[in-house]
Amino acid sequence: MEKIVILMEDKKEKQDINELFRKENIEIYFGDDENGVLKILGEKDGVIDLIIIDMVNDPVKGLECISLIKGKYKYRNIPIVIIAQKEDVMKGLAIGAQEYIIPPYKAEEICDFIKAILNNKRNNEYAYAPQTSIDMTFEQYFNSEIKRAERGNYDLSILILTITSNHTSRLDTEKNRIEMINQLAFLVKENLRVTDTIMRYNKSNIIAFLPYTPRFNAEIVYEKILKVFEDKILNSYNEIDDWEIIYSIVSYPQDGENVKDLLFNAEQYLENNIAGR
Repeated sequence: MEKIVILMEDKKEKQDINELFRKENIEIYFGDDENGVLKILGEKDGVIDLIIIDMVNDPVKGLECISLIKGKYKYRNIPIVIIAQKEDVMKGLAIGAQEYIIPPYKAEEICDFIKAILNNKRNNEYAYAPQTSIDMTFEQYFNSEIKRAERGNYDLSILILTITSNHTSRLDTEKNRIEMINQLAFLVKENLRVTDTIMRYNKSNIIAFLPYTPRFNAEIVYEKILKVFEDKILNSYNEIDDWEIIYSIVSYPQDGENVKDLLFNAEQYLENNIAGR
């Protein structure tokens, strides 16, 4: 029997999800806050297969919970799925969540989505450990790039990309989204300079570190990537109007001199970008 921890406040929703998952022979443990989730993880050490964090009503609490979990070495490879508003998706993905669901949704859709993820995890179809070329966390690697830019006295821009759909809970759509991200990662790598670094973080994010690049130039890089996405990827799928790239850009030292400040400004950029659409 697979075991899942869920951070969720809505009592009716918890009851509906619990009944559905039990029918699928999946055991559920509910935590009321981040400390409750960590307590369950400690008590069920080594047996939790997945974590769901509902951050729709309280994004800050959800992000804090993700950070606390990913900060514990023994929990860092447990996949996390967030339920979040569109403007908060990238924030969760950037600090360690693997997949997301955007409301509105039905409990049955969450159940089907999670069953597919667990099935993929069992079959090792998608690896949920962070994909970096070196054994560092995203924050550690981010900090190493900042230190390098500081020593070289140059601008460093960070471009974060993911692909979203209005039908993220549909299984066929999720398969297409992952395929698109894989294709986009390859095309981004093809179009970057030798000095640039592209990282796959989880299965949902593409992160490009662009040395010697101020924010304005990073915007030009994004426009180039967007055109590649539209010309070489999007046109091969049905319902092309349902797909879009969500992106955020921050530049060192313009937007901050440390990882914390840069990530905060990346969130602000993302919010302003979505609000302006």
